[in-house]
Amino acid sequence: MVVGGVLTIAGNERLEHRREKRERKRGRDAAVGELLTATVDLVSGVQAIRVAYEGRSGLRMRLRVVATVFAAVSSAFAAAGEVSLGALLDWRHSVRVIDRILSEDRHLDEVQRTTALDVTAVVMARAARFYAALAAITVGGNERGLSESANRLAEAVGRLLEAIGAKRRKYQQARLGAERALSEFRRAADRGSR
Repeated sequence: MVVGGVLTIAGNERLEHRREKRERKRGRDAAVGELLTATVDLVSGVQAIRVAYEGRSGLRMRLRVVATVFAAVSSAFAAAGEVSLGALLDWRHSVRVIDRILSEDRHLDEVQRTTALDVTAVVMARAARFYAALAAITVGGNERGLSESANRLAEAVGRLLEAIGAKRRKYQQARLGAERALSEFRRAADRGSR
């Protein structure tokens, strides 16, 4: 009878240990899946913002400003027939030029506000999700290789976030770095799940 009780307790302990191990594995797999999904979601959001605003900088933007100034000067001085220093200093003509340029400047300010709101709405929420998922992996992580790989992924994603508004080459390098780090994290997660 005593032997039967001891065997029952030992069997229950073994079953409980196996159950806890399965639960830890499920929790780990869920955390890994969330980090993978959050990373892809964040990188996609950054790429969407980048594509949406790609034509609003550089040479194209400078040409637009030059065209705006030229159009403002042309429309203001069309009645005068010629543009001269005296005509430029005449306040009756200058008011229209300045008004048109200020109107375009207000439009550019609105575009910048819209850009900031888009970045905040799209990227910041996804970045918060990414860092929450990252914390689930790295804080108290028992798997050293997985935690190290997650930290490298965080560094690469940080460089990508810094490069949102950078020149194309720097952005592409940061994006490729994030994609490589994501692939490395996947491999580390696959090794750890076996």
